[in-house]
Amino acid sequence: MVKHLVKPEMVPPENGGSNPAPPLQFIMRGTPEWIIREVPLHEAAEFVGKHHYSKVMPKLNKVVLGLFEKEAMVGVITFGWGVRPEDTIKKLFPSLLSKDYLEIGKLCLLDELPKNSESRFISAAMRLLKKMRPELKLVFTWADAIWGKPGYIYQAANFLFGGSIGSEAYRTKEGARLHPRQLHKYLMSVGEISKGSKGRYVTPAEVAKNPKLGVGNWAPKGTISGTRRPFPSDMDRLSMSHVRGLQFRYVYFLCSDKERDVLLAETTVHWHRDYPKADDCTWQLKTGSEKWHEWKPLENGARPFTSAFDTERNQCKQKNKRESNSKGRGKTTKQ
Repeated sequence: MVKHLVKPEMVPPENGGSNPAPPLQFIMRGTPEWIIREVPLHEAAEFVGKHHYSKVMPKLNKVVLGLFEKEAMVGVITFGWGVRPEDTIKKLFPSLLSKDYLEIGKLCLLDELPKNSESRFISAAMRLLKKMRPELKLVFTWADAIWGKPGYIYQAANFLFGGSIGSEAYRTKEGARLHPRQLHKYLMSVGEISKGSKGRYVTPAEVAKNPKLGVGNWAPKGTISGTRRPFPSDMDRLSMSHVRGLQFRYVYFLCSDKERDVLLAETTVHWHRDYPKADDCTWQLKTGSEKWHEWKPLENGARPFTSAFDTERNQCKQKNKRESNSKGRGKTTKQ
């Protein structure tokens, strides 16, 4: 529960005239005193690019909120959807549609903020989101347990936990996390393939006999486009490893208690507050021709990944900037 007073405040125009769409903002009383208000996407992207381990912004953003201390931005949170939003929500709550929920896309705060700042920000942002989008039933999010993050900030903000699913990634020789969908861009960045090249499919046996055959030959079997998964010999040559981990589900209900009870009765997941801890984050590792084995990257203060592989450090293009500027800071997202 948030112990700090959170209230909406309508800010009058500086010139004393009428303002048809004054910005809705929340003032968070406490130490320090913060203000939350909607911000253009490009401003949030610039902040994330400077302060988050993963610089890439989500593509589907519906609400973008900034956290301010004395007019200086100290945090951002975005709400939108991931891939296939309708399928995502129906697997959890069969009666809901994509219009009934949003996902937390990116959360980023300055490291020097006080302890529990994240959960305090999230709790207040939920209240503002409920004012801005009263039709929403819930907010759903994932905690990246494969990064060693069990979701403490969501637990402190009173989210419900809904179990886990398996997750995977590749780890580059520099220790960066590489999503399988990023393989093509990564291979181009290290000179394995050239832009626009299709290559030919080579079998694992061929590459094992002659590793050089794997260079430039990343076409999946039976196709002329796309990128296949690395073979063991490819991973040895590129000093890559394959990592298996977990992702933890969390949900926060914005609807009435009655609606929440109906949704909890139909859900396909058991939501509860028996929260996971750091020890519940588990990993398996496979390097080259080795077999999968248990991996404990958090021992001795280490981390599973040193960074996230991002070739597109800022996906907020000029189009987004123009759209944000045309809307103005005083307008909220359409209902």
